[in-house]
Amino acid sequence: PAISELDRASYVLFDDPFVELEGASRRAAYDEFRLRHSKFEGTFIVATDSSCDAEAVSDRIGVLHEGSLRQCGSPSEILDSPKDKFVAEFFGQPEINMLPGILEKDGQAMLIGNQTISLCGRIDEIFCRDIWVGVRPEKIQLLREGNGWRGRIVSTMRHGDSILIKLIVENLPLRVLTDPTQEFTEGELVNVRIRAEDYLVFDDKGIRLEPL
Repeated sequence: PAISELDRASYVLFDDPFVELEGASRRAAYDEFRLRHSKFEGTFIVATDSSCDAEAVSDRIGVLHEGSLRQCGSPSEILDSPKDKFVAEFFGQPEINMLPGILEKDGQAMLIGNQTISLCGRIDEIFCRDIWVGVRPEKIQLLREGNGWRGRIVSTMRHGDSILIKLIVENLPLRVLTDPTQEFTEGELVNVRIRAEDYLVFDDKGIRLEPL
């Protein structure tokens, strides 16, 4: 609708407005959408099943799944502090790494593969023993020297302005997003470094467990 028509409304609902667009056309439509919203005093509501569209144009996102509101927050809150495993896996490109793990007895560490990893705080052991551990690809650092997990690079490919690297660590697949200036090659052995605060821990039902 024209801006003059929008001025008479408090809310405008859009049903998948970007669904037929791709590439540069889609990105241009995002810019146009944000420009039109800046000239409108009311609220734009976008219904979409595209996490990319939601992240690109939203100030706040409400995540509906199986008839319930799973989470509501800003795009950064949805990405960095997902309430459950579904939200964590639905948002973010490339997809979050989700690894099986075991919560150690004191609740201050977890076992992934053969590696014991300290948590940023303590998780009450009454919640569970079997856990899922999420790490976003952009939160992982690859090093040629130093300590950390040892992994072998399987493939490298361009991902937007970054490089997406796939590797095997502890017999588990891992996706890492790196700067193009870092030149890694297929078959190379590297060390994997992840900060304790960048692990997202979920119980066996998929509910996020916050350290105490």
